[in-house]
Order: sequence, then C-alpha cells, then structure tokens
Amino acid sequence: MRLMMTSNRLNLIACALVLLTIQACSNPEPSWKEPISVTLDPPTNSIRYVDSMYFPQGVICGSAMTYWVYDCQPQFRLKELKRSQGEFNLEVTAVDIHLGLTVTTWYPFLVQDRLRKHEEAHYKMSVLLYNDAAQTAARDCAKDLMGQEVTVTGSELQPCKEKAELELTRTLNAAYREKMSDKADQQAQIFDRITNHGLNDVPNEEGIKRAFEEYRIHPPPPKNPHEDDKTDND
Repeated sequence: MRLMMTSNRLNLIACALVLLTIQACSNPEPSWKEPISVTLDPPTNSIRYVDSMYFPQGVICGSAMTYWVYDCQPQFRLKELKRSQGEFNLEVTAVDIHLGLTVTTWYPFLVQDRLRKHEEAHYKMSVLLYNDAAQTAARDCAKDLMGQEVTVTGSELQPCKEKAELELTRTLNAAYREKMSDKADQQAQIFDRITNHGLNDVPNEEGIKRAFEEYRIHPPPPKNPHEDDKTDND
C-alpha cells in the first residue's frame, strides 16, 4: 500500500542513504591492451529489515524501499601533448572501466509476501537492464572522451594528470548515469503504475515486460541530471 511518509520514515531513509556506501575494491592497474575496455562485475543484492513503525503495513500490502546504484569506475591513460609554464595539455588515449550494480532493499519485519515479490521484481528489472545495456552504455560514454584534449594548470605532471582524471571521471559518470540510472528510474515508475505498486492483479512478470515495452515505445523525458540514483518506495 502506498502510504504517506512520516517524519520517522523520512529520517530512516535519510540515514539509510548515508549508510549505504559502495565498497569499491582497488581495481588492478589496467593492461591497456585496448583503447576501451569494460569489465562487468556481478550485481549485489542486500536485504535489510527494520521495525514496522518505519514501514507501516496495511491489510493487503505495505511499505518497503529499494535502492539501486549503477556504479562506474573509470581509469584513463593520458598522453602529454605539450607543456608550458604552469600548464599541461593532455590527451585521452585509453579508458578502462569497471562497472557494478548495488541494490539494497529495506523490508519491515514480517513483510507480507505480496510486497516482497513486488520489491524482488524491482531488483530483477535493475539486473536485466544492467546485463543488457551497461557495457554498451559505458563504451559509448568512453568513445565520446577518446582523443579529447584537457588543459590543466600546475607545475608538475602527475598532480595535473590526477586533476584531469577527476574531471574526466565526473564527465563520464554523468553520461553513464543518464544512460543507466535515469533509464532504470523511469522504467521502475512505469512498472509501479502498471502494477499499482503491487496492489492490483497484474503479475509481476507481465508488469516488467509491459514496462520495458512502454519505455521502448514512449521513453519519458530525461529527469533532472543533478538527481542521484533511485530509491523506490512502495
């Protein structure tokens, strides 16, 4: 059941988003055998339980929260083109990307089966999108940066490379988020509308299929680019 969020629940969500961090392992030094390489790590799914006072349960269904993060960790090989006093010109010659998907679902204790299956459908949708589109999306984002020249001010090469990599990472992540996270958010909204957040009789598998098809035919306009990854509240 879709319910108004109390201040307690809002506080819980705020804490949950702060506590949820991606445990990013140290990626090995790229081999740079190819100009663009992409590694797809397996998705992870964490289940958490909280007191039902934060997620009130109705007679038919109830409330829960699913949060997904499409993680993109790029590394860049930069070639020095020119240096002048206090300035370096660098060129992107290769990009190595590690991709991940982290999904966390928050349930109340004694969660009802109907609500659990609805949230599991959200997880399945995020994984289907990840397996189907993540590598292509990351490669497309990397292609847009190949050969790009970056001018950085500084007196030493290595700190300037690090500054350039930071800016390039921000640019690539923003483009990847638009291709993946925004798409996942919009598909989830369509799925919730079709299934009425799990309250009607539309089977979840049918709801997923219809949501993907509706998005393909009538994709919604892009969302605010400053929004973070999606929290689905049911």
